[in-house]
Amino acid sequence: MKFLAACVFVVSALISVGICDCFYPDGRNATDLHVCLPDAAVSHCCRSSDSCLSNGMCFSSGLGSIVRRACTDKTWKSQECPRICTDTLGDGDAALTPCGPYNSFCCGHDEAARECCDTGNSTLAVQVAGGDVVPWPTITIESPPAGSPSTPSSTTSSLPADPNTQSNETQRNTLIGLTATFGVAMLVLAALAIFWFTGMRKQKQRRQAIELEKLEIVQEKQAVVKEKQAIETEKTSAEKENQALQHKIKVVDDVIASMPGPFKKEFMNAKRKAGFTT
Repeated sequence: MKFLAACVFVVSALISVGICDCFYPDGRNATDLHVCLPDAAVSHCCRSSDSCLSNGMCFSSGLGSIVRRACTDKTWKSQECPRICTDTLGDGDAALTPCGPYNSFCCGHDEAARECCDTGNSTLAVQVAGGDVVPWPTITIESPPAGSPSTPSSTTSSLPADPNTQSNETQRNTLIGLTATFGVAMLVLAALAIFWFTGMRKQKQRRQAIELEKLEIVQEKQAVVKEKQAIETEKTSAEKENQALQHKIKVVDDVIASMPGPFKKEFMNAKRKAGFTT
């Protein structure tokens, strides 16, 4: 069970390293997102159906709008993270509500965002201008001013290329990454299996050696017990012989005691000469 638990832990760790590397502004894992710039030290993250924009935003074809999603920097201190709408929508995706024909956006996709558009609050709205479309995974876009990362006043963008083509490319890259991760996981599992079987074989050999030593000790103990029993048997036999001899001596003494005086004296002398004493 410990071996299986270790294997599950290793595989889970490998998969999490390969996939779960995107974070929302509050530090929570964004497990359903993918890195837009895998070769960069810090990159923003989008859904596989999104189009990654070079300003750190994502274009959602489903919403028909720009969305701020996640970043690979868990602390979100990097300038590469799309620090837009992080104060009010820091625990997840922040869809931007378009205010007009794609020239202005407000944070959110609710009544408050629509009110933001209606009032034309320039401190909350994100101004969007036209731009050129570039190949996947990014679209040329002018980044917001460095002094106001959370509520930029303006940015430039254009609608992405065919999202279906980009989605297929993202899925292919994801499949390649998963395949590589799975291969590494299998190698680790194979190494763990070899280590485990080797350890089990050594433990079996040690147990067999211990059992053999125990058997030898038991056999020696049995031999000692048998020898002790033989000594006890000899001792008992000697005691019985001694008792029989003492009985015979007593019988002789009784016979001598019943004899007349002259005969009794002669038998007593003969007894002493023979080495029997009363």
